[in-house]
Amino acid sequence: MRLLLAALVLLLTTPALSATISITGVSNNSGCVGNCFENDGLIGYDLGNKSSHTVGAAGVVNTNGGSATTTFGINAMSAIDGGNDRTTGINVNYTFSIQILGDPADEWNLYLDGLTSLGLHAFRGDGGASAVGNQDDGSNSISTITTTVSGVGNFNMGGASRTQDCANTCESSTQFSNSNAGGFLLSGIGSTTVNVTVDFDLRSTTNDGCSGSICSSVSGGEESAILYGSQDGMDQAVDNYGTWGRSLGPDGYDSTWRLEITELPEPSTLLALGTAFAGLIALGARRSA
Repeated sequence: MRLLLAALVLLLTTPALSATISITGVSNNSGCVGNCFENDGLIGYDLGNKSSHTVGAAGVVNTNGGSATTTFGINAMSAIDGGNDRTTGINVNYTFSIQILGDPADEWNLYLDGLTSLGLHAFRGDGGASAVGNQDDGSNSISTITTTVSGVGNFNMGGASRTQDCANTCESSTQFSNSNAGGFLLSGIGSTTVNVTVDFDLRSTTNDGCSGSICSSVSGGEESAILYGSQDGMDQAVDNYGTWGRSLGPDGYDSTWRLEITELPEPSTLLALGTAFAGLIALGARRSA
């Protein structure tokens, strides 16, 4: 009887059941695409493994039909100075896991609640003050952004590219954006881990010189940058958000992941099971006495 009462007290004082969703095991596998120049004043650079990520707080669900979310984001950039015919860039590649921790009887659904991509194409003429004619063009691009959920498939956001050819005093920026609504991923019971990969390229190109009926020898081509939530890798204003009157905050890759609990074990069910279990223990103790 004492064992039975102890089991009842333990069950009645046990905290409410819950399940959590979190981001774990983040790995940055980014690297150079094409020529890789690191802060090389007159040529260009890329951030390679210096791209960064953000992870949202874990979400907790403690009611049937309830849900909670967590987030994962990426910031990066690529830029190149005018004055040479060059292309540089980075392959941005991250792997991470969606970890779900729940009671063995928890039933749940996992959703990708959406992807967003936001950034800036930026160009500046790189000729001397006395240069005339149009600078030879610069260009930059972001490839298709692929988010692969293991065992489920790919969720893509389209890329964007821009080419600019303007005078030595030119400054030009254009925002780009894309999104994917995501959707249902899978159902499960208890705890599990789902692996995710995000992969895309950023590229920047400059061509030396100028064009036009009058072309100055001091023309230097275009400074070119694609800003994706990161900045300031060269001594050139093209790669600084302040030049364009814009903050870093909104830009980059963002994803939201949602855990929905479809069934938590009822406390009354657990109490009944605990009572029966305690009764069996008590019965066994009496028989052995």
